[in-house]
Parts: sequence; C-alpha cells; structure tokens
Amino acid sequence: LFRSRLSELAEKAADDDQRGAVAVSHLDSLIYVGRMSQGVRRAELAEAAIADPDWRGEIVARRAVILLSLYGPAVAAEVAEAALENARGRALVWLSMIASFSVARLGRIQDALDLSDRGYAAHLALTEPIGWYPWVHLYLRCEALAAAGRFKEAEELAAEQYQRGLAENSAEAQAYFSFHLPHCEGEM
Repeated sequence: LFRSRLSELAEKAADDDQRGAVAVSHLDSLIYVGRMSQGVRRAELAEAAIADPDWRGEIVARRAVILLSLYGPAVAAEVAEAALENARGRALVWLSMIASFSVARLGRIQDALDLSDRGYAAHLALTEPIGWYPWVHLYLRCEALAAAGRFKEAEELAAEQYQRGLAENSAEAQAYFSFHLPHCEGEM
C-alpha cells in the first residue's frame, strides 16, 4: 500500500524537489524490505527523470546501497565515487557513507578514512537533519581503522563515541559503538 501510494505521488510530482523526495522515500522503502532488484530499476528511472544534481546524488547513493547488496563493494564503490566528484550537501553525506563502507571492504583503508572525514564534515555542515546521525561517519572510520589493524585507534574512537552516546542519551550511538568495540580486539 505504501509503495503504491508512492508510485501515485511520483506520477503527480510537478518538479525535481517533489520527484526527488518521492524517489528517495520509495527507494528507502524498497531497500528496507529487501526488494533490491526493483530498487535498481526505480533508481534508474528516477535518475533519468530528475535534473537537480543534489537529488540525483541522493538517488545514486541509494542505488549504490542496492548495488552493494546485489553485487558487492566494488560495484557500489565505483558508482558512489563517480558521483562524489560533484556532490555537495545531503548527496555528499549519503554518497560518502556508502563509498567509505565499500572501499574499506576493498582494502582501501586510507580512502575509507578520507571519505568518512569528508562525509562527517559535510554532515555537520547541513542545516537540516537527515535520516542518519553524523556519528555514523565516525562508526565507518572505526571499521576502517579496525580493518587496517589499527585496533587501538579504533577502540579509542569507539569508546569515546560510546561515552558520548551515553551522555547524549542516544541509544543508537550506544548500540553502534558497543557493537564495534569487540572488533577492536583484533578478531576481524
């Protein structure tokens, strides 16, 4: 019902802002329920229908997430990194998340660290919140550090962010960083 309503809204969308908002919501719902093959086609259609580079960047980021699920990190990294060249704002934030996650899994640790830093700075500069917290970039940084065997640095950052999550009453931050702490023991 929700996705059929989004399809109706997509048909009625009058401009790129409306088309982009509907497309991102639709893609997020398809990702959430695991309908990845449908998501690829929906993302391609949205990218073709939207000229605004910021909305296109957000849609490309969702497509990269879908491609990660279907084909692995190399394909996701290729798509996300190509779009990052001209990305800004929300698109930069979303693209840097999927790119950092993907390149770390390809062993490109410095690139993953650079992308997490770039995404974190862009996220902090946003004037309106998005669906993820800025600390997700720090979580991705922890993962890259641990993957590189830099366990002490990863542990220090994860412990610091876990404590911050406690202080800010953020159950999400506490969960993410407590999940990461055992990875800092060299058991990757």
